[in-house]
Amino acid sequence: LAIATNLPISYALFAILVAAATVEEIAKSAGIAVLVEHRIVASSRQVIALAFLSALGFLVGEKLLLFVSLSVVAQTALSAALFNTGFLIVPLVAHFVFTTIVCLLNARFRVRYPFALLAAVVVHSAYNLLLAGGLQ
Repeated sequence: LAIATNLPISYALFAILVAAATVEEIAKSAGIAVLVEHRIVASSRQVIALAFLSALGFLVGEKLLLFVSLSVVAQTALSAALFNTGFLIVPLVAHFVFTTIVCLLNARFRVRYPFALLAAVVVHSAYNLLLAGGLQ
């Protein structure tokens, strides 16, 4: 915190977005990578199915945590605005794509997990920066 509060806001935002993308991708893909490494999951179809389930579970957990946090702060108005829009498909697709990048690079193309993770973190960070409007 001491370092982050002394950084210009654009650098601090960039660091937070990259750190968040890294933690998310590890959380979503580590279990699948272990299953691939132990040859419990072998086919690309299984990897993609598990990536989808991981992305779906992450999205549900993320939205439930957000809902609980917002319901405490803003009761129903903001929560209703966020959850009644029907735009949950975009984050689900994004989570699925990023998890699939890590898992397929690792399972199908035999890219070592840290490098596959790095590739997904770069794409995920670019997505986050695009949503945040870039660094200004």
